Amino acid sequence: GVISEGRENIIIENCDIQSFSNGILFDSTDNSLIQNNKLSNNNLGIRMKSVSSENVVSSNIIKNNFGGIILTDSSDNLIYNNMFENNANALDFGENSWNITKTFTDDKNIIGGKFLGGNFWNDYDGEDLDKDGIGDTNLPYNASGDIKTGGDHLPLVRPPLSDRLDKSVIKA
Repeated sequence: GVISEGRENIIIENCDIQSFSNGILFDSTDNSLIQNNKLSNNNLGIRMKSVSSENVVSSNIIKNNFGGIILTDSSDNLIYNNMFENNANALDFGENSWNITKTFTDDKNIIGGKFLGGNFWNDYDGEDLDKDGIGDTNLPYNASGDIKTGGDHLPLVRPPLSDRLDKSVIKA
């Protein structure tokens, strides 16, 4: 995969990273950006360790990995608008931010919704009561307790299938 050790201001963008032990490994890497990547079939999609901080992880598809993202000895990172569909989605021993303020977007979020906020989690079991594409119950999402501090307060959710179907195509 991609390894960065003791660096700053790294940009990893528009990569398709498959079948590695670590898709992306940040070791003492700060002020960097991981954006618009697809990380799949790795042991770990993204791993940050050894005081990696002030990094932004945004708009990535992280799926079919054993672990989606693991942050050890790393804090003050921002992780939002990512799709997590893994055996274990997140493990965070630090103090990181898992969402931004709810923001309308013309460009669509990672799952095609109209708001940016947190991340899409395949195992989030809350509900979207006001149908805005942001989960309203079982908050914050904390990966079954594996996000040790805080969590995702604005998890992205897909609308029910019945709301996604094009009604003009359905015939009685």
